[in-house]
Amino acid sequence: MIKLRLKRFGKKREASFRLVATNSTSRRDGRPLEELGFYNPRTKETRLDTEAIRLRLGQGAQPTDTVRTLLEKGGLIEKTIRPAETVGKLKQAAAREEAAAAAVKEAAAAKEAEAAKQAAEAAAAAEAAAAADAQAGNVSKMAAMAKCFATDVAMEVATDAVQVFGGYVLHVGAVTAGSLGVGDRVVARVDYERRALVGPNHTMTHVLNLGLREVLGEGIEQRHQAVDHLDR
Repeated sequence: MIKLRLKRFGKKREASFRLVATNSTSRRDGRPLEELGFYNPRTKETRLDTEAIRLRLGQGAQPTDTVRTLLEKGGLIEKTIRPAETVGKLKQAAAREEAAAAAVKEAAAAKEAEAAKQAAEAAAAAEAAAAADAQAGNVSKMAAMAKCFATDVAMEVATDAVQVFGGYVLHVGAVTAGSLGVGDRVVARVDYERRALVGPNHTMTHVLNLGLREVLGEGIEQRHQAVDHLDR
C-alpha cells in the first residue's frame, strides 16, 4: 500500500518537510517513490503538486493525519470528522449542558433567596405596622361576657401596646371597665366603625414608608406616626 506522509529535512530548529509517496513497508528515511509537495510549519508555506497527488489518491494512496489536514486545506480531499474531533465536540456539548444546569441552579437559588428576602421584608413590615397601630391610637375594645355567679358583666380593655410573637400580633392593654379573671370566657371584637375612619390615614403611612425607602434606601424604617380618625 502507498502512503502519503511528510519527510523531514533541514537543520534541527529550522526543519521543513517534503510531502512524499512511499511504500508502507519502506523505512521511514528510505527513498520515496515520488515527491508531491513541501510544507514549512514555521512560515505555514505549503506547495502541493495537485495533479500528482490526485493521481496517487486515485491509485488508493492513504495520507497520514497530518497530510490529510494539509490536503483538506488545499481542497484536494473532502474534510472528514475524525474520532478525536467527535470526542472533543461531545466534551464541549457536555460542558455547555453542565454550564446551563449550573445557571438554572444558580437562578433557582437566587429566586429562593429573593423569596426569603421578601418574606423577611413582609414580616418586618407587619411588625412596623403593628407598632404604628399602637402609636396611632388604634385602640381595640374587647367586649367580654364574664360569667360571675350567673351575672353578665360588661368589660372593656384599652390597648396601649402591640407586639408580634410567634407570627401573631398581640394587643396588650389594661382593663378599663368591668373585671376579668382567670378562666373567664372572652368574646373579642374590633371597633370597625372607628377603624374604617382610621384605615385610610393609616394606609397612607405605609405609602409614606415606601416613599422613604425608595428615596433613602432599604435601611429606613418609618414608625410612631400619630394617626386617628380626625386626621385629614
